[in-house]
Amino acid sequence: IDSQALIAAAREARQAGIPVVIYDSDLDDTDVYVSYIATDNSNGGQLAADIMAERLDNKGNVILLRYNPGSESTEQREAGFLEGLQAYPDVKVISSDQYAGTSPETALDKVQDMLIRFGDEADGIFAVCEPSATGTLGALDEAGLAEKLVFIGFDPSPRMVRALAENKWNGIVLQDPVKMGYLAVKTMAAHLAGETVEKRILTGEYVA
Repeated sequence: IDSQALIAAAREARQAGIPVVIYDSDLDDTDVYVSYIATDNSNGGQLAADIMAERLDNKGNVILLRYNPGSESTEQREAGFLEGLQAYPDVKVISSDQYAGTSPETALDKVQDMLIRFGDEADGIFAVCEPSATGTLGALDEAGLAEKLVFIGFDPSPRMVRALAENKWNGIVLQDPVKMGYLAVKTMAAHLAGETVEKRILTGEYVA
C-alpha cells in the first residue's frame, strides 16, 4: 500500500521483461507498470465531503482522521475530502493532522484522545478506511456519541453495515474491489495478448 516501497520491485520486474499491473494503491513512479486499476480515491473523498456537509446542514466543525503516512489511496481520499469541503465555507476542519494507524485498536485509542481534546467542538468526523472507521465507531460508542456526531467512513464491513442501519454513522463511501481485481486480470491478459491497454482504469465509487 506504500507509494514508494514497491517501486524497486516493479522496476526490477520491468527490467527483466515481466510486465506489472498495479491495482488499488498507486506508485509514485508510473513508468514501472503497464496499467493502474483503482477507485478514484480523490473523488471518494469529495463524496465524503458532500455527504458530511449535507448531514451538517452545511455548517459545523469536522475532524479528518488520517490513516497512515505513505498510503497512497488514503492520502488521495484525505486530499479529496479537504478539497471538497472548500465548497462549504461554514464547515470548518478543526483537526486534520492526526493518524489512526493501521488497526481498529490504534484508531480507537487515537479517537478517544481526540474526543477528549475536541469533543465539545466537533460536529462530525471522517475516517478514511475500514480499520479506522471500525475503531472510530468503538470510540464513539464508548463515549455515547455514536448517534450525536455525524460520522462518515470509507469501506464497509458487516459490523459497519449494521451500524449504518442503527443510525450510528451517516454514510459509507463504497468502492468496487471485485471489479478492481477482475479488471486487473483482464488488463494483464490483454497486454500479454499484444493489445493496447489504458494506463489508468477507474472502477467507480458510491455512497451508502
